[in-house]
Amino acid sequence: AGENAIVCAQGANAHARADILDWAEMPPGSLLVVQMECPPREVYSAMRDATARGIRVVMNIAPFPKSEPPSREVCALCEAIVTNEIEAMSLLASLDLHGAPMSPPRQVEVEEPPRQHNSDQSASHVARSLLKASGARSVVVTLGARGAHVAVRGNTVGDCAQVWEVPTLDVPAVDSTGAGDAFVGALAVGIAAGWGVLDAAKMGAVAGALACTRIGAQSGLPEGSEVLAALARLSPLRQLGSDSN
Repeated sequence: AGENAIVCAQGANAHARADILDWAEMPPGSLLVVQMECPPREVYSAMRDATARGIRVVMNIAPFPKSEPPSREVCALCEAIVTNEIEAMSLLASLDLHGAPMSPPRQVEVEEPPRQHNSDQSASHVARSLLKASGARSVVVTLGARGAHVAVRGNTVGDCAQVWEVPTLDVPAVDSTGAGDAFVGALAVGIAAGWGVLDAAKMGAVAGALACTRIGAQSGLPEGSEVLAALARLSPLRQLGSDSN
């Protein structure tokens, strides 16, 4: 059903530091994609440095850093936060409802609900709530074989927060390993190319679906030309509602 479980061995990632980034290779307007297999403090430092240089940030909050979750200040740096349902609920639990960062950081434990009880309605609510709590420009909650829900905020104060359902392709899935990476990578490519987050999420959904049709994480990643060709097969987006900021 497009689901998997992964064990992560950090290896060299555990020793990654923000100061190894060569900012000269990333002019203003570039896009930095981060995830949580590196030390969280270094990830957050890199995000702050990038934003100060006019570089946009996409944060994939996986695996969720229970011992050091991101503050609202860090989340608000993001062009997009990408998360699955469980990670989204963990991040919500770690953020103050009034938008202030938790102080001091605390370990966050969220019991995973039965997957069969995760409805589109609850996922939409989580996406909208996380958009408000995080301060990010957009939130993408991936739902495996159910596609994704994308919450976006308006460009001006008073605009409504909208949630959209991004469908996925109906494919013969053989291995979902790497599908999330394919989604995030294609989403980032779209945003970097100047696409809006909704169109970029469509490309991410297609890339993630195509990755499921092949064995392996890296070997299963589709080519960009394949993703663009398959976009025409994707069903239209569906708006799930809007809410005041």
